[in-house]
Order: sequence, then C-alpha cells, then structure tokens
Amino acid sequence: MSSRQEENQTILPNGQINISLLQREISSELQSNDRSIAQESMKKKAIHSSTDYTEFENFVAASQLKPVSSAEMGQLFASRQKSVESTTSSKSVSNRFNKLSGNGMDMLNFHELGKHGNSRNPNKATLKDVETDFSKLCIQEVVTNKKSTINKSKSLKKMTKKAKRKSRPSVPRNATEFEKELRIFDNETNAPQLTMTYLLLPESAIVGNSSELLSLVRKESSNIDTFHRLLTGGHKLRIPSEKLIEMHKLEMNHTTLQRIIKALHSLISHEHWQSEDIFATVYRWTNALTQCGRFVLNLQFLDEDHSIFFDEIVSFLASKHGDNEHVRKLLGMIPSTTSTSII
Repeated sequence: MSSRQEENQTILPNGQINISLLQREISSELQSNDRSIAQESMKKKAIHSSTDYTEFENFVAASQLKPVSSAEMGQLFASRQKSVESTTSSKSVSNRFNKLSGNGMDMLNFHELGKHGNSRNPNKATLKDVETDFSKLCIQEVVTNKKSTINKSKSLKKMTKKAKRKSRPSVPRNATEFEKELRIFDNETNAPQLTMTYLLLPESAIVGNSSELLSLVRKESSNIDTFHRLLTGGHKLRIPSEKLIEMHKLEMNHTTLQRIIKALHSLISHEHWQSEDIFATVYRWTNALTQCGRFVLNLQFLDEDHSIFFDEIVSFLASKHGDNEHVRKLLGMIPSTTSTSII
C-alpha cells in the first residue's frame, strides 16, 4: 500500500490510529466553523452599514481578516538598506514608491517624501526616510477611510429610520386620535360621505398627516368605481370595527356617534348603491356602535335629526334581513329612538 493511501486511513496497517489524519480533519472542521461564525457575525453587522449588495459581499468575504496594526505596517517597510544616498538611489526609490502607491492614492509628491524623516538634511532622503513617511501616509489613509465609512453608515441608518417612519401607516391608537381624524371632515360639504370613505379605508392606506388623510379620502370618495371597490372589496380595514369597539370600550364621544350615524345614513340614502352592496357595511358598523361604552345612554341625547337617521338605519337592517339570527339579535339590543316601534 502506498504512503499516500496510508495517510488517508484512520487506522494504519500496524493497527495504530492515524493521529496526523485526525489532526488535519479536526483542524479543517475548526477552520470551517470559525469561518462560518465570522461570516454570520459580519452579515449581521454589514446588513446595517452596506450601501449595496456588492459592498455587503465584500464585507462578508473579508470577515476573517484582522486589522493591520501600526507596528505591523512599519515592519512592512523595514529597510534592508540602511544608508543609501538619494543621488544614487533615486531611481530605485522612485520605482519602490510607484509600486507602493499603485492603488491610486493621491498623496505627497515623491520628492517630498523622506524630508520629514531626515530633518538634518532634507535634501538627502534615504530609502528608509521615504518608507517611514509613506507608511505614515498609509496609516492616515486607513484612518480617514475608516472615519468616512463610519459617517456613511450613520447617515444610512438615519435615512433608513426616516424612510421607515414615512412608510409606516399611521393608525389611531385610541379614541382621542380617532376623533381627531374624524374632525378633519367637519368643514367639508360632503362630510358624511367622506366619513364613510374614511371608515372603509384599507389597511394598506399610508397616511402621514391630516392633510394627506383628507387628500386621500377626497380622492377615494370622488370616484364611484373606487368607492364601490372599497365598499365591496372584502379587504382588511385600516380601522376595523373591532378596533372601534376597543378604542371606545368605556364610552364613545357623543359627537363621534353622530358623525358615524350620519355617515351610515348617507350610505343607505344614496340612490346609486344597491342594498345588497351596502348591507354588510351598515350591519358591521351598527353592530360595532352598539358594543361601545354607554351606547344606549348616548342614544337618548341624540338630536331629532340624528334620532331619525338612526331609526332609518335600523329599519333598513330589519327590512332587508330581519329574519336573520344575527340581525334579530342586533335589533333586540337597540331601543327605538323615536316614538315609532322598530320591530
């Protein structure tokens, strides 16, 4: 058996364990494990600081490289020739400088290098003086690039946070914020229709401030086809009825109740909409109102117009699907707000 084959066997022909093979395999596994750990660690850092995928790949590829210390940088340029006059070695020094500066760094002119290291006679710079100055410049370049990278990383993080804040949908978190958004439509001539459109906005709607919200609602409300899609689309709502109940668990503001009642009434009064298209929406929001805090008490304080509006909403539900179990349960929770019996 050849010696090469023996090297790859765990048990040698003489019965002994091939320690050398085990050492190589363990060493290989350790290196692979260290490389994986270093790459994973670098990926987590680079994802926040890289400006593009190429830079991200470069960071990961260099994950196991260690920074070169200033002492090691100085050793790279250790002089083998202790004393060489600039008059006899200018050509070799120039060639050495050109090789070292081949990466395109824009530093001092070649003839200026070495004058700082040879303070006694600046006009006679040795190779050692040139290399000393050049190593200092290399270190300065590394430090400058590092600072530039850090500044770019900080700038990128700020821009990312700003973009996330801008793209994050703004949704009312409580009753106060909800009422604040509803008030935006009070001065509009078609306030009830705008309020209804507002309640039907999809979850994907991105709103940054009040003016953006008003502009979006106006746009969605002005187009019949767009509003019909909101009405019958079956999409997740920006403010689901469950969220309305949660925000007004203790009590709903009397004015807020009137705004929603007027919006629902405008929907059932609109001649363009078929009853089947709007029934689910009217039922969902009417049912949500009944589950808000102090609903029955608020009904008693409705003015005459809004009392009539609400009675007509309830009559609409009863006339369309009054025999439905859920509708009958809802109607049973609602006292009549006028002298006319609903059921």
